[in-house]
Amino acid sequence: MKRIAIFGSTGSIGRQTLQVVESFPDRFRIVGLAAGRNAVLLAEQVKRFGVRCAWVQDSPTAMRLTEQFRRDGYKDCQVLHSHETVETFLERSDPDVVVSAISGQAGLYPTYCSAKAGLDIALANKESLVMMGPLLMQMVQQKGSRLTPVDSEHSAIMQCLAGEARESVRRLILTASGGPFRRDTMAQLQKRSFRETQRHPVWNMGEKINVDSATLMNKGLEVIEACALFDRSPDEVDVLVHPESIVHSMVEFVDGSWKAQIAVPNMELPILYSLSAPQRFDWETRGLTPEQLSSLHFERVDRLRFRCLDIAYEAVRAGGSMPSVLCTADEIAIEYFRNGTISFTEIPEVIEATMRQHHVVSIESLESILAVKKWTTQVAENEARKLADKR
Repeated sequence: MKRIAIFGSTGSIGRQTLQVVESFPDRFRIVGLAAGRNAVLLAEQVKRFGVRCAWVQDSPTAMRLTEQFRRDGYKDCQVLHSHETVETFLERSDPDVVVSAISGQAGLYPTYCSAKAGLDIALANKESLVMMGPLLMQMVQQKGSRLTPVDSEHSAIMQCLAGEARESVRRLILTASGGPFRRDTMAQLQKRSFRETQRHPVWNMGEKINVDSATLMNKGLEVIEACALFDRSPDEVDVLVHPESIVHSMVEFVDGSWKAQIAVPNMELPILYSLSAPQRFDWETRGLTPEQLSSLHFERVDRLRFRCLDIAYEAVRAGGSMPSVLCTADEIAIEYFRNGTISFTEIPEVIEATMRQHHVVSIESLESILAVKKWTTQVAENEARKLADKR
């Protein structure tokens, strides 16, 4: 019985992880749940799984959660809050594996603490690898723990690389659905709204990642993640658009042969594998039929219309603090796009303008990441306001 704690249990990945766990009650047990500010849903989850330790982002949410338990007569759960108690939450829940599924940079510290504690991590939080990839992987290796990706693309690559020698690999190919605006002209892209970015053609995801998928920044972040996870240079990682999202990623080998991981586009599958690897559990209802493989399409990314992919490549090639700048500037740009201050096509402009002003420094601690984040936030907000003033 594997003991599981989830950071981000009320989000998209967190909720789907709980569904997976319920499908395998003899293999998994939830021992800790952590969320941001959704006290109502978290209370329901805690009671549903009989959890004795919960963590929330701040004191007001902790008070609401405690009051919810009082009204329901539930006395079995200790409620912790704020960064200062993340390590206490991990100690008291005592998991075998931590699912890091908090969206955005709020997931950095929980992932860092989990790695520091030597716990196995099922990683869904992209920012952890983008902003502190080398630092995080070094900690995992030193502790002798395991980091398994939840992203379907990286899960696919990991499965394709199993049993293969490093020198046998020519390149990794991440597939992308192309997002909701794959066929748009530049004129159409300029008019796209935040609401329209939330209509992803394949995946059920959170708000920010939906925007990143529409700009293809999501795929750019995944390139950076792949470089850190699999110790590859950016020249060894490529991207292809695959609208059906059935081939989740591929590996090309030096002898000209290929491996691909193929499955229905359902996040529950990579979530399950992140918890069970290297084992596979019987789940017949999640299978494909041969007929579904009869027509698969692949195409190159239009990098003129979707500039964010090349911007991400620039960041990973620069190394050091630049991926952190990219990640933070992207979050700021999306927030300004969401509130209508800038347009969809101005998102990459904010990111590029911010990166041009940055002098790369090494990332040797969580504190250095936070310092870069603070600088980037100020610069990116200024760049977004400058674009708004030109209207």
